Formats: sequence, C-alpha cells, structure tokens
Amino acid sequence: MSNSKKVSKSIAVAIRYHPQYPAPLLLAKGKGVNADKIKELGKNNNIPIIENSELSQGLMSIPEGSWIPEEYFEIMASILAAVFQLENGDKDEE
Repeated sequence: MSNSKKVSKSIAVAIRYHPQYPAPLLLAKGKGVNADKIKELGKNNNIPIIENSELSQGLMSIPEGSWIPEEYFEIMASILAAVFQLENGDKDEE
C-alpha cells in the first residue's frame, strides 16, 4: 500500500498594482506548496485570484520585488480589467 501524499504542481504569483507605480510589482511567487500558500493567503484576505498560466510561468524567472516587464503588460491589462470588473460589478447594477 502506498503512503504517498498528493503533490501540488501548481504555480502562483502575487502582484500588486497601483496607478502611481511605473508597472505592476511582483510581490511573491511559488511552486507546489508555496503556490498553494500564496493562493490561500489571497483567498483569506479577499484578494481576487485570476488564473493565467502564461503570466505565472513567465514571471517565475523574475526576482520578487521587481516590476513586471513590458512584455507582460497586455496580459496584465486584461487581468486588471477582470479584477476591476469583479470588484465593481455589483455597483453597476444599482
């Protein structure tokens, strides 16, 4: 009988954006258990979680605390639009 644990193969990045920043900021990144912790922290703090494997995989080679490179701006724009819609969607219905 096998006593193996389920191994998470997920990856996750945490990004902060502020209009006064020159670009979105990579706060944290992780694989496996660390990715699961990043996602759990986001969920527990009501931070929107948007899945985009292209962005997550691309940012794994960038140091934490770095600005997101320009090559990812288009993807980030669509993610920020989705987050804005999630956060403000209810207000449009009033």
